[in-house]
Amino acid sequence: MSMPTTADDTRLGEGPLQAVGDVRLPPAGSTPRQEACKQCRARHVKCDRVKVCCGACSRLSFHCSFGGPSENPEPDSSTLSHPSLLTQAGTKRKRVQSACLPCRKVKAKCSGDEPCARCRCRGIQCVRSEDSNTQNQQPAEPLQHLGFTFSSAPPPSSAIALDKVTMRQYIEAYFAMTNPSTCIFLHRPTVLADWSRGRLNTLLQTALCASGMRLLALRTRNMIPRGKATARAWMQRVQTSVLMDVKKQSMDQLQILVLIIQFHFFEDEIAEAWNLLSLAARLAFTLGLNEEHEDSDPVVQESRRRLIWAVYLLDRMFSGGIEDLAVCPVNRLRIRLPCDDRSFQRGISSRAEYLDDTLHPTQTDRSHMDLLAYHTRLAATRDRILSYTKHVRREGLSPVASKNQLETLQTELQHFEETLPEDLRLNSERLLLMAQSSDSGAYVLLHTHWLQCHCDLYRFLIPGIRESVNKADIEATPPDFVEFCQKACLSKAIQLCELWSEIADVEFCQPIEDFFLSISIYQVAQIVHHLHHLLPRQGSHSLGSLKTKLEKALQVVSFLQTHFPRGARCFVDTEHLVQTLGHSGSSTGSESEDQDHRYHLTSKHSLIPKIWEQTDAAKPDDDIALRILGEPALSASVKRVGREIASLPGAAPQLGSLSQIPNAMGAEGMSPVFGGHEGFIQWDPFDMQLNDYHDPQLGGFGLSFPS
Repeated sequence: MSMPTTADDTRLGEGPLQAVGDVRLPPAGSTPRQEACKQCRARHVKCDRVKVCCGACSRLSFHCSFGGPSENPEPDSSTLSHPSLLTQAGTKRKRVQSACLPCRKVKAKCSGDEPCARCRCRGIQCVRSEDSNTQNQQPAEPLQHLGFTFSSAPPPSSAIALDKVTMRQYIEAYFAMTNPSTCIFLHRPTVLADWSRGRLNTLLQTALCASGMRLLALRTRNMIPRGKATARAWMQRVQTSVLMDVKKQSMDQLQILVLIIQFHFFEDEIAEAWNLLSLAARLAFTLGLNEEHEDSDPVVQESRRRLIWAVYLLDRMFSGGIEDLAVCPVNRLRIRLPCDDRSFQRGISSRAEYLDDTLHPTQTDRSHMDLLAYHTRLAATRDRILSYTKHVRREGLSPVASKNQLETLQTELQHFEETLPEDLRLNSERLLLMAQSSDSGAYVLLHTHWLQCHCDLYRFLIPGIRESVNKADIEATPPDFVEFCQKACLSKAIQLCELWSEIADVEFCQPIEDFFLSISIYQVAQIVHHLHHLLPRQGSHSLGSLKTKLEKALQVVSFLQTHFPRGARCFVDTEHLVQTLGHSGSSTGSESEDQDHRYHLTSKHSLIPKIWEQTDAAKPDDDIALRILGEPALSASVKRVGREIASLPGAAPQLGSLSQIPNAMGAEGMSPVFGGHEGFIQWDPFDMQLNDYHDPQLGGFGLSFPS
């Protein structure tokens, strides 16, 4: 029996339906309509409904729901736990690495890694914007062989969302992997105890995790871009909070600030570290860290000492012997040198010497000193050497006129070497033993610094190098004195070549992560290049032999070029110099660069920022992000904070980023104008009437305030 057909039973393009029981079937001979696959329906695109795998899924390598895998099957969205990897339709997001700023500017192809191949080849700073770093950040995979896990970007607060196990691993990594010569001022047992009880400052905790993650990223090379980007984001968040509450004056605030500065320094963000250092130095003296407090707990007292010594070491690295640029006056540091790490960790009262070892000889004991104390003392000697040689060059004096001062500094270097304990002396046997120690890097750097100090002291009579006096002063100097200085400088340069050659032949337990080593290799190559006529033709000290040793030295620091953009530039310059060693027609490129900065007399690859004139005649291809020593541009978060501060009532109308503060010069480049306020008094760190460093003999502060 047939059922009547109604209008509702007729569809467009189809015949009347037949009913079997309660189920309606299409008429015999018709083809049933097929739905699109799940992927095409989710993406709202047309599906050709081809069995096994539709055309759209095949073209995009998706796993088609029709049942047939594509040639490159896409993993199911359920396996992609991180939502940033999925589109709204649940398919995998196909992202490409954003180009860095230098490549984007010239529209060149960028490899996407950090630093990219083009920047690494040219030895320039590889800068990426905050947006590109955030966009390309992927969820981390666990480092099972180290037991560490990289977390994704932090939440929008000063605290970071990590489980306690991972957070402890990052904090432990900071204490375990930080170079001892960096001056670790935090007491590990106290920090871990406060952290476990929830009493550790949140910003300090985040700064420690960021520092630990950066060190882990360096040791685990396949995680460098992801780990460094996350660590940088955390540290920028801490810096934002500190600068928003800059009025706060406490030990926690200073500790966080120094961690930020050290992080910027090792990330080659010199301009930010440079400007923040003056703030840290002022705060350290305000808190009275430059004085001994005998009634304090030994742990607290040593932590206070190490904190201001960390500021001092950074200051001496930055100022380069120029007193006008120093912000931590050494004559005001009336405290002991850092004690040995064993005494610090166990809370034993320090009996370490003072910077001047003639002070309080009956109250000191050299057995309480280790590599950090001697490194600090040598930094003061090197600062005096650089100050002396730059004074001679600046005043246009013949070096022979200051021969007595030169001999005094040489005696000081000799005395330093004689006072070293036996286990810190330099010899081949000791080098083999120290190579497997956690202090191996600090040991090598100590003796590299000591030998380099001799080169710095005598190199001003080597014609052709950037650090020499002018030609007229060399001609006015007795030839025997010129020959003495040149041979003394060359002798120590040869010893450095031999030291680095031995290091290359010894398998160290950890790499030497210090940019100063790259600078020293470049300086030694300069000395050998300009004094090759004094070398023997044959033997271990011949030009060919020294060239081989310098090539080995480059192998020691080769990994630095992938971690530090400044190290990459120095490596490229040194490599070129070593290849042309001894060729009279080759140019080292140091004689004509930046010679307009006569007053600072900076060496090549110096840490002193170069202040470029902001004029309309600036080169059109100058990259603003690379104008100050090629440091990376500030992140968007810090720039945003600057705009927020500028919008506050009473704020300066033009408060820029930290790296722009040195460029705030007046119209004639003489009187600084800050934020558009003329008559602004420039801060002088040595103006005692304004700065008023704490002096206990005055019973407080020198300035009187109305009651």
